[in-house]
Amino acid sequence: MLPPKVQSDLLGKWDLLLSPNRNSTLITYLHTSHKRFITEATDLLKKRSLLNEVVVTKNVSSINIVGDLHGNWDCLKQAMISGKEPSETNLWIFNGDFVGSGAFSIDVLATLCRLLVEHPGCVFLNRGNNECARTSKECGFQECLRTVFGEEMGTALWGDCVSLFKHLPLASVVSFPDSDPTTTRSWFVTHSGILHPNASLSTIRNAERHDCSDATDVLKQLLWSRPSNENGTHLSAYSGGVHSMVWGPDISSEFVKVNEFSLIIRSHDSTDRGYSITHNGRVLTVFSSATELCPVPCFYRNEFIEHHHGLVPLPRLCPSASVLYEILTSSTVTPYKTTNPTPFPKHIHCHCCVNSCG
Repeated sequence: MLPPKVQSDLLGKWDLLLSPNRNSTLITYLHTSHKRFITEATDLLKKRSLLNEVVVTKNVSSINIVGDLHGNWDCLKQAMISGKEPSETNLWIFNGDFVGSGAFSIDVLATLCRLLVEHPGCVFLNRGNNECARTSKECGFQECLRTVFGEEMGTALWGDCVSLFKHLPLASVVSFPDSDPTTTRSWFVTHSGILHPNASLSTIRNAERHDCSDATDVLKQLLWSRPSNENGTHLSAYSGGVHSMVWGPDISSEFVKVNEFSLIIRSHDSTDRGYSITHNGRVLTVFSSATELCPVPCFYRNEFIEHHHGLVPLPRLCPSASVLYEILTSSTVTPYKTTNPTPFPKHIHCHCCVNSCG
């Protein structure tokens, strides 16, 4: 089950919310609850940098990184069941695209906001390309809110979400200060891509808080760009209203070298097994929402034994999970069984595609 504080009898019950006989009091209560945590999270994030600094001290026993959720409540629930409740010893990073074509986008978003508010030093949110007024509208998120909560309340709540989106951090740096100082242990975690190697990380810290509809180069690089097998950089096909960059192994190699990272963890792209490892082990892609293109969604969990940061892998305790060992011999990428996200009712049309809502 989910942590007690984030449970609700209404969460994930689309049929109840759309029922002609739905209880308006319950709908109003849920709207008020969602609005509260989205607003509180926005106020908290306004005071923070757009670059999360995640410090893994010797007291931390595990860290979990969840990729795209796209409004898939079941996938979020399964990740939380497997990864346990956030705490000072169990950190969580949610790597963008919380909302999308899944019917429970607002439930997912509000739950993550509540986790952030109640565990501010243990839960970190990174922005995805779907956390944008235009993209979330194209995915059907705005229309979904209007259908569930009514025209007035739904539109107002969508406006609150758009305000939140602008203040979501663009990336996280995970550092290990107690590890061997001669060994690079920092990770760069962002929704999609990396900065140009010549750009300083202060570019992220000092970035203006824009909606993606007016995407700056920093937003395009971090929220839209993706790795390629070819060296160099070039513009990808026009997708989701943005020309994004594609970067090769030479670019990621220079980026980790200049910034002293050992790993880039990203999401954005679905894969048939929920994850992929590219660029000679430098780039891990994790996708956490079950789709036709990703029947086995994953989340990344790293457990530290006896407070050492040697990062020894442990078998997963979740009976439905199997541990996949590849180049990252110090960690586990855990798939979990779940269902495809509940689609919008037929009268709500989702205009997204894999590229524009990925």
